[in-house]
Amino acid sequence: MTTYDGKRIVITGGSSGIGLATARLFADGGAHVLITGRTRSTLDAAVEQLGGKAVGIRSDAASLKDITALVLQRSFL
Repeated sequence: MTTYDGKRIVITGGSSGIGLATARLFADGGAHVLITGRTRSTLDAAVEQLGGKAVGIRSDAASLKDITALVLQRSFL
């Protein structure tokens, strides 16, 4: 058993930099991770790096419409 087994984590801005490093830490610890990013290609590359424990959703934290759509994601629960 690892530290984050059974946990589900959402990281906005998780497609690069500190967000991606944090997502990697949680995924390596056993958590299922949902990351967001504004650019599809960067997001897809990040999900590939994280492997089977990650899901990527294109979302801009500055857009109320995108935030609402993210909240309504039931497939991750």
